[in-house]
Amino acid sequence: MQGGVIMVIEIDLEINIADGIIPKMNKFNDAPLNVNDDLFKLFIHSSNYEEMLDEGREKYQVSILDVFKRTMTADDPRLELLSNEYFRLSQEDKYVQFISKVFELNEQEAYIDFSGTKNRIELINFIENKMRKLDKIDKLILINQVDVLNNDENDIYMINDLPILKVFIKGFLRETLWNSIVFRKYPLILVAGYDLSIHAIFKDNHDKTVYEKIANASNLYLR
Repeated sequence: MQGGVIMVIEIDLEINIADGIIPKMNKFNDAPLNVNDDLFKLFIHSSNYEEMLDEGREKYQVSILDVFKRTMTADDPRLELLSNEYFRLSQEDKYVQFISKVFELNEQEAYIDFSGTKNRIELINFIENKMRKLDKIDKLILINQVDVLNNDENDIYMINDLPILKVFIKGFLRETLWNSIVFRKYPLILVAGYDLSIHAIFKDNHDKTVYEKIANASNLYLR
């Protein structure tokens, strides 16, 4: 307020030409790591996801991000829901809400790893074959990422656009993409799993508590 006059800040919501540009992953900038990058070092140096999870259990904290609060027993009738396509798809918004909040918390920066498949042609063919399970807009986004992979030999890429991250999380949930994603500001590694579950590796209990609150606010649980 200046001289009794309330200043109103206008936000430009007009559509512009950039809104029609499909986002792309960026090359990983192999900058020196600092002492706070323990989980990132685990992310880039693990030879496979099982090794990553094993070391995570040994040195850090590993939980499962899930729609179910507890592990279900063999006689739990809700197990049938895991093969119910309607139920599975109806739960995706919870994970998208979670990942959106996590992305914002980490200043719109995440990294994804493609080292699980060393043969680049095999990796690209795998992704292209799985696209039929994705929505049209997600296919367009994923095709753009395939273009990046076709023109580069890196295993790790930076994600600065939320729509890309949402596509990968949906790919995790639909069991069409098998990757890991890391956030650095508040260290967290997410590793694709089965049956709507995603492995989560935390540096310490403090970070786990931060993410547990976000999960619960999204109607998800860390178990």
